[in-house]
Amino acid sequence: MTRVPVSNKWTRRRALSALGAAGATSLAAAAGIPRVFAQEKAPIKIGVVLPLSGAYAAQGTGAAQGIQLLAEQTNAKGGLLGRQVQVLVEDSQLKPQTAVVKATKLIQQDGCNFLMGEISGASTLALLEVAEREKIVMVTPYSSPEAVTGSRGTRYQFRTYSNAYIQAAIAVDTMIKVGGKKWGVLAADYAYGQDYASHLRRLIAQNGGQIVAEAFPALGTTDFVSHLQQASSGDPDVLWMVEYGRDATVALNQAVSLGLKKRMALGLAVANTEQVSGMQPGVFEGTFSFVTWYPNWSSPESKAFVKAYLDKHGGYSEAAGVHYIGAQVLFAAIGNAKGIESDPVIQALEGKEFDTIKGKIKLRAYDHQAVQTYFVGRGAVTSEFPVPIYEPVKTYAPDVVEKDFMPPPDPKVHPVRWRQGG
Repeated sequence: MTRVPVSNKWTRRRALSALGAAGATSLAAAAGIPRVFAQEKAPIKIGVVLPLSGAYAAQGTGAAQGIQLLAEQTNAKGGLLGRQVQVLVEDSQLKPQTAVVKATKLIQQDGCNFLMGEISGASTLALLEVAEREKIVMVTPYSSPEAVTGSRGTRYQFRTYSNAYIQAAIAVDTMIKVGGKKWGVLAADYAYGQDYASHLRRLIAQNGGQIVAEAFPALGTTDFVSHLQQASSGDPDVLWMVEYGRDATVALNQAVSLGLKKRMALGLAVANTEQVSGMQPGVFEGTFSFVTWYPNWSSPESKAFVKAYLDKHGGYSEAAGVHYIGAQVLFAAIGNAKGIESDPVIQALEGKEFDTIKGKIKLRAYDHQAVQTYFVGRGAVTSEFPVPIYEPVKTYAPDVVEKDFMPPPDPKVHPVRWRQGG
């Protein structure tokens, strides 16, 4: 897949441009132009923190391109609130401490008005503290740990993606019927993997199944053979792999090479085009995944985005799509708030519904978690679409998701830190 990299050089140019705009505002004030007028014409700056290097580099690059594409389209139509949108991207290097440093720079030095990110669960949790400290609205289009909109959440942050609870609950509901009741679990040993695995233990048992084996390889593992042998011991009906990015690619390639696809249903916790592109021939077909959005999504708006991204970058990117969706929600809220101050934008986000390329998304008022359509898909290579896709096995409408597949808005069951004064 051909990609246009989002480099640190590109980010520095945008940062310099932003500083130039800030300087122009100061000069306008010195020239006697009213300060309010100068501020209104300054760009709205979106600070983005993503892994542009390391195991999730392909996803981070696609994600940044998705946000930038919406900004370019918005600017071509006259901007947002009559102002241009400027996207400044920094590389977290897949390190929580680096993510914090980069986010702080974007806000304090580059003057960003909003924050978007991250992909890594650990980095996202670290960024929550930055959003809280700086009192800046943050949209998370991709990261999945439940704590992000739960025990470590902040009123300044909103997630437009699914979370580990939703992913696990929907996967279990489908795969126990499609695959069977005996499960093996391979989960990355970090916040997201552990979070997801804990939900699987409870949900599989509630649905009359059992986990017969588990394995927890470190993030960045390159040889999964011993972990796969451990997770597949006990002859499970389903081997569910809570891996992402390059790790998911390697794990599924090696699972199929071990012959596991012939013995059990294989699945990945989340769908991603970047990880699929690295799979060996014959690996992807017939495997399963939970899907938030994918390039074969059938809405006209989604098809228009896919074409625009293909025309600009020469490829297909799930990461770009979900970040485009997150930016759609943020931009709409800024417009509805008629300003960039945090409190009005929070009010414009909380409990509200938004039109996106995949359809309606509502941000639940209690915890700022998105309510939207999802499906569990089966991998296929078809003549109708030029890249491997997930064909829906079972689709879950937003009202069903909110009723049956999300943690309830109950502090005893699903505590939210900022709702409890934390």
